[in-house]
Amino acid sequence: MIYHSTKKFRKGWAMKRKSWVLVLGICLALCFFASVVMVAAEDDPKVGNSVGNVKFAKPLSDDEAKYLGLAKAAEFTLKDIKAPYVFVEQFSTTCPHCMVQAPVLNNLFNMAQQDAGLKDKVKFLAAGQGNDEAAVKMWKAVYKVPFPV
Repeated sequence: MIYHSTKKFRKGWAMKRKSWVLVLGICLALCFFASVVMVAAEDDPKVGNSVGNVKFAKPLSDDEAKYLGLAKAAEFTLKDIKAPYVFVEQFSTTCPHCMVQAPVLNNLFNMAQQDAGLKDKVKFLAAGQGNDEAAVKMWKAVYKVPFPV
């Protein structure tokens, strides 16, 4: 009888120890993740920082390629755009916040185009994240986006 209860105790203790190790491991992982996020959030963007050599799909039309200063409608990077500043909007065709933001960005684009000092200095570009070409074309038509998508 004593042997039997001791065996149960040891088995129960082993299970409790495994649970504690698992909980401790999860807590340590969360603490590590939170500290990495906090350190990354402390750094403000600085002039001259680079987003890397991001490749974009070809513009939907030759007119969009011309607006961006590209030789032809083909894959390109931000360095290929002929402007000192590029405003890049990231959107998804199913995102409700993006749907609300589209007319606001259209107005911002129109204001920049009307300002002679900004017209050739700032180029606008929208990048559909996770969307195929048909969805992006629909987005451009529905929200009357005047800049390259």
